Order: sequence, then C-alpha cells, then structure tokens
Amino acid sequence: MFSFVTSKRNGSSRALRTVGTKSLISVALLILLCVALASYGTEFDSGPIESVSNNVVLVRGNKGIYELELIGPCLWCEEGLEVLITFSGILRATLTPHVKSPDSFSPRPVHVLITRDARYEE
Repeated sequence: MFSFVTSKRNGSSRALRTVGTKSLISVALLILLCVALASYGTEFDSGPIESVSNNVVLVRGNKGIYELELIGPCLWCEEGLEVLITFSGILRATLTPHVKSPDSFSPRPVHVLITRDARYEE
C-alpha cells in the first residue's frame, strides 16, 4: 500500500512517499463517514398520545408537544397510548408504541412527518 523511495540529488537524500490514489481516497471517505456518523446521533423522545384526528397525531413528549402527520395507516394509534418518537431527520420520524412485555404482540412502527417540533421551540 505504501512504498518509500530514496533518491540522492545534489548530495542530499530525501524520501519520496508514493501512495496509491485509490487507497488515499478510500481512507478519506472512511474518515468522513466516521465523522458524519459520530456527529449525527439519533434522537428520541417519548410520551402519551394526546389526540388522533384524520392523519394528525399529537404527542406530549418530555421536551414538549409534537404534531406528527401520519405517512401510512396507524391501526394502533389511540389516545393515552405511550409511544416512542425516533427522529430520523429534521422532518421525518418513526412512531413506535411502548410494549410492556416482550411476549405480547408488537405493532409495526409508523413513519410520520413532523409538522410541529418541540425540540426547536422555546
């Protein structure tokens, strides 16, 4: 991967390092990916569903109230149900119900759009 070449020119020796371009690019991309993953942490919040109307779900999380628009159908969304909100970006999240016991039926998570975000309100 790395090779060192020594040459003598005008009585002085200098080391010339030749590095394969592909390996250098691979290392740079790997470092960039690691930095991006380290700086982007998945955020969570949880709380009960306050109301469900049409495609809009209001959740009172630990940081405030979230207004979430359902992307798909949610058969298990009902008022008072404790849910976990997993943020996957500025506008998107996943809504998952808290299941008390591992033996019970686990409903599928629902993808939502964030229309009101308590993380950025003061």
